[in-house]
Amino acid sequence: MSFASALRQALSAGCVTLLLMSATVQAGVYDDLLQAMEQSDVAEVMQLLQRGMDVNTSDRAGNTLLMLAARNGEEEILDYLLQNRANLSKRNKYGDTALMLAALNGHPGIVEKLVAAGARIDPPGGGWTPLAYAAFNGHVAVMRFLLDHGAAVDARAANGATALMIASRNGHLEAVSLLLARHADASLLDRQQQTALDIARAAQNLEIAKLLQQAMARDAQAGRLRDQTEQTEQTEQTEQTEQTEQTEQTEQKPRIFIQMEMDGADESAPPEPAADELPAPSGSLDENEAGETEAGETPANEAEVEADVEQAVGEDEDVPGTEQGEQEQQNEQEQQAPRESADEILDGPDTELEFTEPEFI
Repeated sequence: MSFASALRQALSAGCVTLLLMSATVQAGVYDDLLQAMEQSDVAEVMQLLQRGMDVNTSDRAGNTLLMLAARNGEEEILDYLLQNRANLSKRNKYGDTALMLAALNGHPGIVEKLVAAGARIDPPGGGWTPLAYAAFNGHVAVMRFLLDHGAAVDARAANGATALMIASRNGHLEAVSLLLARHADASLLDRQQQTALDIARAAQNLEIAKLLQQAMARDAQAGRLRDQTEQTEQTEQTEQTEQTEQTEQTEQKPRIFIQMEMDGADESAPPEPAADELPAPSGSLDENEAGETEAGETPANEAEVEADVEQAVGEDEDVPGTEQGEQEQQNEQEQQAPRESADEILDGPDTELEFTEPEFI
């Protein structure tokens, strides 16, 4: 074996040894870090992290350092992890987040810090929620904080249970009262078609069952009142609409009547006759001449037309057409009668007059 070959083998063996030693050291640091977390040894944890350990280091169950700090209530370590941008949305193999573990174990301060850092109160896609985890153990302070910050009161867990059902089953009266005060729906059913009342009775939590029964009676009464209110509002709206329409119709009536009167006046007034309906003047052309005129034949000239009209008018004067005309004719005849008598006397044959001398006595 040459020297070069021997040197290469030695270097390879040394590299392997160094790698093994490094892995051993890393494994030791990893174990030391997790052990320090389990023992809540804040100083050791901070020292190991400052030596370069990943802030998102997780144990074999998938619990990150942030989850472990949240579960254990280690606010100082939590603050350091949040400052170094530890992942808020990571889940362990059971699907838990750091916020859910903090809620389950009742750490209001940790919950507040996680929410302030941006942790989601209701995880996307549904499933178990921090509120359900807090209700499981009856951590009312955590539940109140989550509800104040927008937690869905009737959000369903993976098994269809709500926070009210979980608190009712586990006998947390104060938690049940809080949820009912925040308008949790006691009539919802889980996958076994059971309400929170059914679950409380099955668990022999009779005081909670009584509270739920009263709440359901109130909800039923409120539902009836709500239905009545909606019906009343609908009726009032309908009446208001009808009143508005009636008012509009009433306002329109005067204009309609005025228009009708104007239309009626137009209808009652005699229509103006058309040109072809105008009565022909007395002594107008006879029917044959009128027919010829309508057919398009016109008199030879205007002088002939005027002569015809004057002749017709003269004939009309001789023919009495009314009582007044007859009376005038009669008067004229009476006036002419004396003149005719006088003329007859004057114009008659000569008559010899006998002269008789007067007798004188």
